[in-house]
Amino acid sequence: MLIRVGYELVFQVPAPTPMLLVLYTHPSRAAFLREADAVHIEPAVPIEEFTDPFGNRCGRLVAPPGKLRLWGMTLVEDSGEPDEIRASRPAAAC
Repeated sequence: MLIRVGYELVFQVPAPTPMLLVLYTHPSRAAFLREADAVHIEPAVPIEEFTDPFGNRCGRLVAPPGKLRLWGMTLVEDSGEPDEIRASRPAAAC
């Protein structure tokens, strides 16, 4: 099964504003991507990519004042099967 994943975010930024973005597909799913996974920014500003301590692919940028548009789209292949559910321990009796 192929799943199209995408977003568009638009902000009105009042002053130069640092932003941390967690908009990428998790690296554990990278082998299942059928298209590049990128964050597009308008107006164009540099984005520094990094991996956080939890393994998330992240981006860091300084948004300029004015309208800022972030968007992205990718295609993910998935089996369509439900995710594995880990059994939790029973709740304590009251």
